[in-house]
Amino acid sequence: SNDWWMPLTSIIGAIGMTLGSVDYVSAQTAMIVATSILPLIVYLLGRELFGSALIGLVGAALSIGFHLFLDQPSALLSQGPYVVLASLSLWLAVRTMRAPSSLPWAGAAIALTQLARSDGIVLFGPLVVAVLLARPRPGPGQLGGALLGYALVMAPWWVHNLSAYGALMPTGSFRAVWLLNYEQWYSLPSTVTAENW
Repeated sequence: SNDWWMPLTSIIGAIGMTLGSVDYVSAQTAMIVATSILPLIVYLLGRELFGSALIGLVGAALSIGFHLFLDQPSALLSQGPYVVLASLSLWLAVRTMRAPSSLPWAGAAIALTQLARSDGIVLFGPLVVAVLLARPRPGPGQLGGALLGYALVMAPWWVHNLSAYGALMPTGSFRAVWLLNYEQWYSLPSTVTAENW
């Protein structure tokens, strides 16, 4: 399945099964633990963005109502880790405006987000904006730290993909551009191209 889906959800489930028993409940418990920190991260993001603990608390309270946590609180889906890690990436990106030492951590968080969903890489956009707004601007070495943090987290996945697929990223994510509607995700043929879709 990792030809189409990124591995983090499976890794979280496997950690739960390693620490507990080899069953779905252990995997669900690991997902609950991994995603339960969302309110804390949203609080930090709100506080960093607006300089207000009150806004951070309001954001944290609102994040508790995230619809996937209400109707699918323990489902092994990529959305839970993605939302948590995207929020963490955004907090670290905003933090780099006053603390460039956060850049390697921001790069690592973006990589973890990408390991949840392949579109996590777009979070480099907000990081670039934060770097451009930072005064003083981070130096080239600090910017390289973000790329190094990203590469260190992604390296095991890239090595796996090179050995399994002959490419840094599995081709399924790139072929997904040809899917026209949501239902097609659940009837994936072996080849998805512009010609057959």
